[in-house]
Amino acid sequence: MYDISKNKYTSILQGSKEWEMLRAQCFNASTIGQIMWYEDGEYKTGDKKGKKKIIGLDNAHNYCYKKVQGQFIDELPDVQKFRNADYGHFMEDLAKVDICRLIGFDYDQFDHLLFDVCDETLLMTSPDMIHKSYEFGFEIKSPTFESGNHFYAINNVRTQDDLKEYNCDYYWQCVSAMYQFELQSYYFVSYLKCVKDEYKLHIIELKRREDEISLLKERLAWARAFVRGISAVKPSIPEYLLKL
Repeated sequence: MYDISKNKYTSILQGSKEWEMLRAQCFNASTIGQIMWYEDGEYKTGDKKGKKKIIGLDNAHNYCYKKVQGQFIDELPDVQKFRNADYGHFMEDLAKVDICRLIGFDYDQFDHLLFDVCDETLLMTSPDMIHKSYEFGFEIKSPTFESGNHFYAINNVRTQDDLKEYNCDYYWQCVSAMYQFELQSYYFVSYLKCVKDEYKLHIIELKRREDEISLLKERLAWARAFVRGISAVKPSIPEYLLKL
């Protein structure tokens, strides 16, 4: 069971400048799916014939190179911010109220601005809602009506494995929350405000899988080692990255 008394960051507010600076120094749960590459058979022809085909390894390398440059990994151009991150954050507050109303929870039963950093892996995780029992939580996504993503999820994303195939970042963000907060289950929610109540929420339960927790920790160890390797030949990088 997660012990809130050991959380060193309860005095830092999510979204604050201090939070943003800390986030830049850590691996972030919202983008950690970029290091979860997979072997997918072998090359059949050409110079690489017989060698393992690895999907997503370039994304993992790019993730680490951006970290070395001191960039926010998930930073967006200004023109996209409201359409994506800012729009989602704005709708998230409405979604929390509707989740509690429609499912029958008390809003005050949840921590809404809790986050923590794992000392072992430097993974920073900020669940959207986590029950104060620390038994379960919610990851909320609020796509625009125009994107069609909410209805796609309703029709096609019905299980934990469906979510893993549909969006790797969303999936590993949920796994990260289960790892960081020692949860046995976690809920992925797609929320759309401008429809009838029966269509507002699409909820998928994820169960903790210890093999995936172990894989996540292995990949985080790989990412730290990769960053250290880059750092060794780039002495002008920000000082805090030497801790990774």
